[in-house]
Amino acid sequence: MFIDIASIDSAASRPIWLAHNQFIRHFALPLLLYRQFGHDYRGDFLADLEGANPDAAYRMTGWARRWLPPFLFLVTVPHLLRRIENKRGPAFDHRLQAPSSPDPERDRYILSRLMPRLERLIERLEPRARPSDWTGYEADNSYPAVAATLKQEFVAQACASLKPARMINLGCNLGKFDLIAAENGAEVLAIDLDLASVDVL
Repeated sequence: MFIDIASIDSAASRPIWLAHNQFIRHFALPLLLYRQFGHDYRGDFLADLEGANPDAAYRMTGWARRWLPPFLFLVTVPHLLRRIENKRGPAFDHRLQAPSSPDPERDRYILSRLMPRLERLIERLEPRARPSDWTGYEADNSYPAVAATLKQEFVAQACASLKPARMINLGCNLGKFDLIAAENGAEVLAIDLDLASVDVL
């Protein structure tokens, strides 16, 4: 997860549903689509920083599944509300405005009910490990067992002697060498195009 610390600023008073919408689009909906369809959600964020689009998810979902939880509340209801909003056109107020009379007690009550429900949702959507052509690379490659062991020892010795503060690995696969570097105190950024391998890491 990447957090742009330099861009953090105090937030203006806004309805808590704005944060709820962001959480759904950035976490719950991508996890749901990946779990159910194996959808690679990285492209969603490249195309739209707002995250996964409920309308696109609606088109991916079969007509029967749309009316069953969790698709009903994460996909179908937002899609139908957006259709109503578009039909109303200019008559619908698109501006995000803070409530005229903030009610902290009301907000605390809503959050106290909402947070446990979101926690249970994320637990249910925990990604399953999906094999790919690369997740079995360490067990099925051209390295003899002795060479693989020597390579691990070399990386461990290099990290112990050089003591790198940071390390970037492009094409980390399952991250075996990244874990060795991290155990030796390095801050590691491990990247791989194969999403299944990164999930194992």
